[in-house]
Amino acid sequence: MCESRMSPVIQKGRGPRDGFGEPWSRYPVLRNTLMAGVLAGARFVLAHLGLISSHAESLFYSLAIPLGGYHWVREWVVGIGLLMLADGEKYACEVFSMLRGHGATRCALRQRVQFRVIHMGDHRMTTRARGPSGHRLRVGLVALGLAMGLVACGNNPEEASWVKPAHPTAPPGLLRLTPEESSRIVLEVTPVARGQFRLQQEFPATVQANQNELAEVTTLVRGWVVKVPVDFGQDVKKGTLLAMLHSTDLGVAEGTYLKSAAKLHEAKLAYERARDLYEQKVVSLAELQRREATMKTAQAEAREARNRLELLGVPRQEVERLDREDTIKADVPLRAPFDGRVIMRNITRGEVVEMEQKLFTVADLSDLWVVGNVPEKDVQYIRRDQKVDVMVSAYPHAIIPGTITYIGDVLNPATRTMRLRVTVQNSGRLLKPEMFATVRNYVAATPDALTVPLTAVQNGPIGKIVFIQKGTNDFEVRTVKLGDEQGEVVTVLEGVSAGEQVVTKGSFVLKSEIERHKIEPTP
Repeated sequence: MCESRMSPVIQKGRGPRDGFGEPWSRYPVLRNTLMAGVLAGARFVLAHLGLISSHAESLFYSLAIPLGGYHWVREWVVGIGLLMLADGEKYACEVFSMLRGHGATRCALRQRVQFRVIHMGDHRMTTRARGPSGHRLRVGLVALGLAMGLVACGNNPEEASWVKPAHPTAPPGLLRLTPEESSRIVLEVTPVARGQFRLQQEFPATVQANQNELAEVTTLVRGWVVKVPVDFGQDVKKGTLLAMLHSTDLGVAEGTYLKSAAKLHEAKLAYERARDLYEQKVVSLAELQRREATMKTAQAEAREARNRLELLGVPRQEVERLDREDTIKADVPLRAPFDGRVIMRNITRGEVVEMEQKLFTVADLSDLWVVGNVPEKDVQYIRRDQKVDVMVSAYPHAIIPGTITYIGDVLNPATRTMRLRVTVQNSGRLLKPEMFATVRNYVAATPDALTVPLTAVQNGPIGKIVFIQKGTNDFEVRTVKLGDEQGEVVTVLEGVSAGEQVVTKGSFVLKSEIERHKIEPTP
């Protein structure tokens, strides 16, 4: 239906689908490629003549999508170009918006294009378009557009002008955004600050009991528990009875001691009697010496028995009682070694305990250790007797002063950290062993340091970079050398000056732009 209304200009000597004959219909890829070149050439010429804007230019890009047979594309290209030159963008944009149509819309478009062509310029030239000269004119215009398209697209294969409008030229190391790009990117800038910078470091740690004020109470003899007068968390004084054991092994040891003491007494009496008799020439010297040897043997056995009692934990007062009363009790008292608190109890009345068991743990919690781990990179800032602050999660607003009393001599090969020990006072008993803590160390302040927010720093091709705002849409890409970080800011050793405006929010988007345009940062 549409083909019957077409102008003879299109029908004369042509097939039903192709303007150049049947062979071109067999190669649609080549045909569409040539048509894309025609469109690119038209855009190139009209854009550089200042006859179209970005809106009309974008319509040129979309024209490649519905490309079909050449028999209607050649009419559109020629007709649309003439419409632009004759009537401006008003009709061009209208025609482009119809290019995506089909059927009757395309037929109406052809008629309108032919109508506009017939009623502009030289009426005789256009009305003779049915003859060979008209055909040559249209083919020449198409060839001219194709040639211009190839020239425009061949200048830079990587940045074809028909793919994206050219980016504004800028000096080396400077990123210049177009107004459209600037409107799409949300940027925030902040000045480079100069002032005092004090680095503070924080290390994870754990609260532990002071090992110098911690005692594990055990028994030195096997026995069964008779009495346990103390419990968990109870404060005790030095010598306080913790538990009472009854031990048969101790009873045997005490009996051995009493026997050795009796033998020693007998040996002493025999020696003294032999000495008196020797002085009266009643006994020989050999007898006196024999009695003396017997006495010394008894003395050695008595000392051995007494030492055994001491090794079993029998105090001196109990030995004196044995000497005085000659009575075996076989009771083993367990007493607190110093003032402190019972933080562990592992004993129950009536059970039999062995020598390797830990029955009580007594600790003096008036001062504690906070043991932390320092990363290898921060070891240089740690000194013995240095003052630090300790924080625990149980008391988030409390800062407890402490002193570094020990620094590890080797690193943990698995975690690459150094052991750190801080001693803190615990007068209020707020800190508990095994609490999680944080050790905060302060490094000497730098009086005149340049700082920028961490969000302003990006990874560049040869190091860290920042973006310095030079104009409304101009940004200098600059390489910087960074120092220490503190919270959300970082010191800058080289690359920026105080007061320069650096991009914070949106710096990552600018980094993407310089990578796309292959802009090298300024050293």
